[in-house]
Amino acid sequence: MILNKVFRLAAVSTAVLAGSVMAEGHKHEAHVHGIAELNFVIEGNVAEMELRSPLMNVAGFEHEAVSAEDKQKIKSATKQLKDAYARVKFPDDALCIVDDTKVTIGEEEDEHAHHDHAAHHDKHHGHEDHHDDHHDHHDHHDHHDHHDHHDHKHEDHHDHGEETHRNITAHYHFQCVNPEKINTVTLDFFSHFPHMETVKVNVLNGADIRSVELTPKQRVIEL
Repeated sequence: MILNKVFRLAAVSTAVLAGSVMAEGHKHEAHVHGIAELNFVIEGNVAEMELRSPLMNVAGFEHEAVSAEDKQKIKSATKQLKDAYARVKFPDDALCIVDDTKVTIGEEEDEHAHHDHAAHHDKHHGHEDHHDDHHDHHDHHDHHDHHDHHDHKHEDHHDHGEETHRNITAHYHFQCVNPEKINTVTLDFFSHFPHMETVKVNVLNGADIRSVELTPKQRVIEL
């Protein structure tokens, strides 16, 4: 299935072009404002793309839209992303017709923050066990004051750990009458999304695997 190749592509191209060290660094840069990633596969008459970007890049914020203004921004961004013919331009003689477009918004948890929170929580319980073994009335009172202060800091840490990054994903599926005519593809996300500075593209075209970076000044993928 072509989607399986899309997901395999990212890992293969990163490992081939950047090595294992860069591949590890790539994981940490999965959610970087200003940067989006696009996987692009051509197989037979099908051309398929999936763009994954921080919501900040297309809406200007990542919190949940509550105000009418924010909701309108999300609606506008979604509409622009769904306009497949405006965002993705194939050569005219390739005769590529979009037959499916999907845009979704989701959250990506800050796992590192939760991990630190869990470790902090274990340490806190360990401190309570120590308190049960070594206490008298006076020390208990002092520890109680310290414990209240500790709980306050612990609660603040918990709130920080609950922060999330929100992503938006756009999926495009094209049927092309003459896929052999696809020698270039122009992506135009920068015109409508000024917060998007770079799109890292992973391309799988037959046996050809490559990665390219697109910018507002360089929007064309050479195949």
